[in-house]
Amino acid sequence: NPSNPTACLSCAPGYTCSINEDLAIPCAPGSYKPTPASVCVTCKPGTYSSAYASTVCQLCAPGTYASNSNSTYCTNCSLNTYLPLSGSTTSNDCISCKSIILSNFVTLTTGAASCGCASGYYLSNNTYCLQCKTACPANATLTGSCPFGSTKDTTLCT
Repeated sequence: NPSNPTACLSCAPGYTCSINEDLAIPCAPGSYKPTPASVCVTCKPGTYSSAYASTVCQLCAPGTYASNSNSTYCTNCSLNTYLPLSGSTTSNDCISCKSIILSNFVTLTTGAASCGCASGYYLSNNTYCLQCKTACPANATLTGSCPFGSTKDTTLCT
């Protein structure tokens, strides 16, 4: 309940009091109040709070960033880019998978913390994505070939 008089009496973290100190007002999303003696403060870039009455702002997770203060969420890096660090403040921190390995090095989703070789390829010597075998011995059927992120040729035959 946003109107919690008990919170005002103790000046609880996450709440600020009305002018008459008779109403506890929760800090809005994008801000926080860490201690009883403080006021609501906006989250810095690279951090966010998504709930009312927050007592701390969370760091943006790897694969995400928050450019503005007062953020209520972090933005995902775009597809085929990654960001291995927490607390990033700009999309410029997102690194293209293609800057590492020239082709077939991708992400499956936005907001990735790392890249991997596309399905059907495997990472060789941490340098190249090589195509997996697509043929099986005689009398065998191909049932799968190198899922995303493979580090060795894992062609499956039955």
